[in-house]
Amino acid sequence: MEKNYNRVREYYYNLTGKNFYGPYKNFHERRLQFIIKLKTEVGEFTPLIASGLSKVELYRKISLFIRKIQFYVNEELHFCYGDVELLLNKIDTNTSDEIIPDLPEKLIFEQEESHYISKDGDSFSVKLGKIAKQGVLPVYRLIYKQRRYWNREVPFADIAYYYFEYYLKSEYSKKLNSLVKQDIAYYSVLLETLRLLERDISENLSGEDSILSAIKGLEQFLADTEKNFPPFESEESFFTPFVDIAAKFRYSIDNSGTVADLSGKFDRQSALKRFTSVSRLKDERLKGYNGYFKVLEEKLELTCDVFTSYLDMSAKILEDIADYVKQIKTVEIEALTDIASEIKEKTEAYSNDKDLKLFLEALKEEYKHILTDEEAVTLIEKIPYSGIKLFADRYAGYLRSGIDSLKEKYRLVNLDDVNYSVNSEKFAEFEPKDIISTLYFKDSVSKSGKYSVDIER
Repeated sequence: MEKNYNRVREYYYNLTGKNFYGPYKNFHERRLQFIIKLKTEVGEFTPLIASGLSKVELYRKISLFIRKIQFYVNEELHFCYGDVELLLNKIDTNTSDEIIPDLPEKLIFEQEESHYISKDGDSFSVKLGKIAKQGVLPVYRLIYKQRRYWNREVPFADIAYYYFEYYLKSEYSKKLNSLVKQDIAYYSVLLETLRLLERDISENLSGEDSILSAIKGLEQFLADTEKNFPPFESEESFFTPFVDIAAKFRYSIDNSGTVADLSGKFDRQSALKRFTSVSRLKDERLKGYNGYFKVLEEKLELTCDVFTSYLDMSAKILEDIADYVKQIKTVEIEALTDIASEIKEKTEAYSNDKDLKLFLEALKEEYKHILTDEEAVTLIEKIPYSGIKLFADRYAGYLRSGIDSLKEKYRLVNLDDVNYSVNSEKFAEFEPKDIISTLYFKDSVSKSGKYSVDIER
């Protein structure tokens, strides 16, 4: 029996390392590496917006940065669910065929004196059973004079199946689920931090220092998350359930068939039904995680889509304004150049027979009110009002383009209501396009239309 015991223990010890400890180690390391990667990306972006960019460049860089963060976080959520699925599904791996069929179905041993003596830790019923057996033992010995104790039957294969195909997997199913929750607990906080980042930047778009402070706040959050990330569980700690189960297995094969450990509870069909319930619970957990990650993706998408749409639209409007100002400056320079040419022509037409003082005084008098009187009016009339009309027409188009970049429907996710068994259907859907159009677009269209009419007049 000792050989078979050692064989079973060694086989399932290696299996625990291969199917549970190794995958958990990879899972934990990937989550930590994601935090480090995201922190590095944010840290590398910070100097880019601290270098005196124009507003247009600043908005576009922030928009690209938010999209990049969205891509990384969304990718992490997808990878993480795949890793969770891979990790928890290890519970369902059929490992019994490689060892259980080769184990002895039943072993017969004569009971020992220790099976009749009460021990610390024995339940009341076990103590009572041992006393009863001691009472009838003399009668047994009279009948079976060649034997001192009853035989006991050890269903070795069934006991091994019970402890290592049901009990071991049940315990590690709970343990792995607990470790997964521990390693992804910061996800909701990360999304809330991104939402606050969006709010802080939106409210301070004109202040580069405020924007820089908001970005550094995200970087600090990631640094704190890395610092406080749950420590990797040591191999010794991780294998504690296995050691406990192996000890119970040892106790059962040493005491099976006695009042201390009745053989009936190790029935393989009963153990199989129990394992089925463990597997079903695992499936329910995976369904819950699937809903959890979907809800986080919805929240992330809404936050980033609205924010980047707003930034892109603002950048286009600012760019148009800058182009128009440039046109105005060009007109001013051309007009002043024309005036300079006129003065040059009159100066070249001057002849020595004219009084120089009177000529200069007349020239000064003619051009002293150039930007405030009739000449100024002439200059203003040259300004390209068609540019203002084009800008007014584009304004509504930019707003419409920004609205159209959003999805038709989003889920309005409250992170306070998110847990590991949440169903995304719990959160109501809403249509941002209709809301934004109602609040802003109609009014903006009418205003831009009014500007266009005024300009044409």
